[in-house]
Amino acid sequence: MSISNYRLRMCFILLLPIILILLVTPFANVAAAMDTYERESVIQSVIDHWEGVVESTRSLRWEQAIRNRMQQLPEETLLSVLEVDTYEALMEILFVRSPIASADSFDPGQALAGQRYYPLTPCRLVDTRIAAGEYTGPISPSTSADYHAKDITEIANQGGISSDGCGVASTASAVVVNITATDQAGTGHLRAYPYSAPLPNAAILNFSGPTIGNSTILPICIGTCAYDFSIYARTSAHVIIDVMGYFDN
Repeated sequence: MSISNYRLRMCFILLLPIILILLVTPFANVAAAMDTYERESVIQSVIDHWEGVVESTRSLRWEQAIRNRMQQLPEETLLSVLEVDTYEALMEILFVRSPIASADSFDPGQALAGQRYYPLTPCRLVDTRIAAGEYTGPISPSTSADYHAKDITEIANQGGISSDGCGVASTASAVVVNITATDQAGTGHLRAYPYSAPLPNAAILNFSGPTIGNSTILPICIGTCAYDFSIYARTSAHVIIDVMGYFDN
């Protein structure tokens, strides 16, 4: 074998891994894009499937909250959503049994065991931008503000848009809510927890400027309570809270 042929052969051997990487990379990108497309297709399929069953709760707020939740699910959990046959089972997967259900100090899966989920027409509980009295204005930095989920009069004062409350039963132990932060003073986060309970370490929502929301199961104070739940703001922010359902025995 001549020296020139030997050199050509060695160059080919050395360049082969690079050639293979260049050939495989475009297909890897296509696969990733297809995975994203398939995930969005599954999510849309679930939303469309339950549209007729929960027609009374069908709204942009409901769809956004459910979509946001499913986008965070691991693939295995997301696919299991396709197999549920009741709306209660769907909500249990999304908000109770999901690995992302909550990182707070309480265990919502254990706290809500054996309880039934009652869907509601999405209803505004809190809007600090239009609230009155003690609820007026954004939540101050490093401060908790207390709110109601059941009291009709107080819901109106909190900036709620319903004149007859939102339909949360007086015996409810938790509410499914979408919490939105807007007009923030800077980077920060929100924490949500039952009134009179210790402040949890985990945030339900992190923000750095734009209006942003997240949905969760929020346990509320049970028994004789001055309020139902509290929201802590690390940085001053207006808060909007919509309820989509509740858990009760």
